[in-house]
Amino acid sequence: MNNIFEEVEKRKFELNKIISETKKQLKRVPEGKLRVSGGSFYHVTEKGDTTGKYIPKEKIRFIRALAQKDYDLQVLALAQRELDCLKGGRIYSGRRFEEIYEYLHEKRRELVIPSVLPDDMFIEKWLARPYERMGFDENAPGFFTEGKIRVRSKSELIIANRFEKYKVPFLYEVPVYIEGKTYRPDFLVLKMPERKEIYWEHLGMLDSEDYSNKNVWKINEYSRAGIIEGYNLILTMETGAAALDTECIDRIIKNVLL
Repeated sequence: MNNIFEEVEKRKFELNKIISETKKQLKRVPEGKLRVSGGSFYHVTEKGDTTGKYIPKEKIRFIRALAQKDYDLQVLALAQRELDCLKGGRIYSGRRFEEIYEYLHEKRRELVIPSVLPDDMFIEKWLARPYERMGFDENAPGFFTEGKIRVRSKSELIIANRFEKYKVPFLYEVPVYIEGKTYRPDFLVLKMPERKEIYWEHLGMLDSEDYSNKNVWKINEYSRAGIIEGYNLILTMETGAAALDTECIDRIIKNVLL
């Protein structure tokens, strides 16, 4: 219950930020709105005017400003609707910010800088995030996914290939810093369309007492950083006698990540 409350409060904060920043942008915009027709642009200033005044393409900055204004007004209205919904204790199930940009006329999309990225652009940017990567020992075996991403074990290869099969965005060994120490959960995956980050740790040698003790301690450390099983951490396991169950991997992906 606390997690749900925290998510709602976090979303309210995000919406208030969007509203504040959008209002700030709208203070510096020209009067009127933009009409796009057949690749040409028109400035509409009078109520009821369905034509507007032709804008030569040389005035591209003015055209961009009008297009951005029209987009920002839609963002502001949607943010206010969602915020009012959450303040009233209701679940918002209406239009998403990404759809504003996705449904724009093709010519308008070329003119607008989206304040909230559409899903495909968000995923692309998420996958390109910079982070310090661990190297591989010179003589370590090379396990490469079908997408040419290198991992350290056959089990990790199976899991990563399943991510690629189901088109689940993932990053390998993203560092987590907890009280001065660095940890690297096996995978960081992105649950869409919620854009929720979820860690995935595979425990591959649980029949080793030292390995088990070390990982129990590590999972407890994760919780200190807010990485908690059942909320944003998935654990899979195997031993020498009980190998990784690929059907289990598929079920987790289908029921948790898709």
